[in-house]
Amino acid sequence: MSEPESTDSLKQAIRRQLRQLRREQTQKDQVSQKILDRVFTLEQYEHAKTVLYYVDARDEVRTLSSMEAALAGPKQIVVPYCDQGELRLVEIKNRNELSPGAYGILEPTSAVQKQNDRSINPERIDFALIPGLGFDAGGTRIGHGKGYYDKLLPHLRPDCLRCGIAYDCQIIESLPKDKHDQPMNIVVTQTRLMECKKK
Repeated sequence: MSEPESTDSLKQAIRRQLRQLRREQTQKDQVSQKILDRVFTLEQYEHAKTVLYYVDARDEVRTLSSMEAALAGPKQIVVPYCDQGELRLVEIKNRNELSPGAYGILEPTSAVQKQNDRSINPERIDFALIPGLGFDAGGTRIGHGKGYYDKLLPHLRPDCLRCGIAYDCQIIESLPKDKHDQPMNIVVTQTRLMECKKK
């Protein structure tokens, strides 16, 4: 078996394990709130003017209630939606601007997506909340394998803080890394704040 096939096979096995662990996470609402509360105390978050959120789906760390609170504040709140295999970013101003899209996942309404003044260039993001199936201490992230965030993240400014958020059970000692994988600057769980050092 060639090395790429071996790496891919290993990643698939890790994904299965992490999906199971994430499904088994108890008290997801309460634990998610602890994670987001830790994020909100970060100096980089406090100083950020434009924040990229994601809208949680399935068993991901739940962001929606925290996003609604952020929408009431002074920050510009940006969420992604998928367009032809790539993530596009738009500003949303209230919860009603989200509606079920592909696979029932909440995303900006088509009306919001079509407003040119809501379209946000990734270079405007100051702080990015990034989901994942798992992370390691070096900031390596493993997602579902579609590569959406790996395509988006290189377009963020170098000083934009990439913050992975996850349950403790999603932290793995070491993840396999490919050239296209985009590392995090920090990873926040309900009990840990890991400042990631590049391997």
